[in-house]
Amino acid sequence: MLNSIPDIILWSVTACLIAVLWFPAIYGKWTIPIVLAISFSITSYHNLHFHPHYQVWLCNFTALFTLILGVKFSQRLFDIVFYFAWTGDVFTFIVPDNQTLPSVDQYPIVWVAYWLKHIAPLVYTVYLIKVKGRQISKNGIIWAFVGMAAYTLMMAGYNVIFNQNILDLQEPTVKIEAYFGAWPLYVFVNMTILALWYYLIHSVGKRLKIIPSRNQ
Repeated sequence: MLNSIPDIILWSVTACLIAVLWFPAIYGKWTIPIVLAISFSITSYHNLHFHPHYQVWLCNFTALFTLILGVKFSQRLFDIVFYFAWTGDVFTFIVPDNQTLPSVDQYPIVWVAYWLKHIAPLVYTVYLIKVKGRQISKNGIIWAFVGMAAYTLMMAGYNVIFNQNILDLQEPTVKIEAYFGAWPLYVFVNMTILALWYYLIHSVGKRLKIIPSRNQ
């Protein structure tokens, strides 16, 4: 329900982002990147002042890569952003009780920016497909796995060096992870869910013909 000013701002801006998909000539190709850039800047400023280690979470890299796509298209980067966004950003909505979510009461503007930072990459990938006619490459899932594996390994080292818990690799912080067992079992369960989700994205993408089949 729209019971607060932050809610109204969030849904109003989100509606404008989605409108770009149907009225690109009116809203222009820069609407989504501009909203994302502003949101990314606000949350980055907040993170660096209060939670600097939050800045290396996956959503921030996804946002940064999306901004790069807005300036110059790269097929490989698009493949990675597509899978990253439709995994990390989507999961944030499915499991919103995570440690990186700012308080809407204490930081309403940052709260709005936080959600727009997760919404904008999703909408932009759809924009590139629907409006610009882009596709995910056949090997996109492979590049996404490689990218995620590299990121996970880096965060594992980062966690040890800085005593952090990025990606929940050290201990579970989301309630549902408690049902997956103790460390490192829940980590392997998370990785299995990721692999299945990537495969689901790949399968749906092929059915929607945004990922070429092998005989194409």
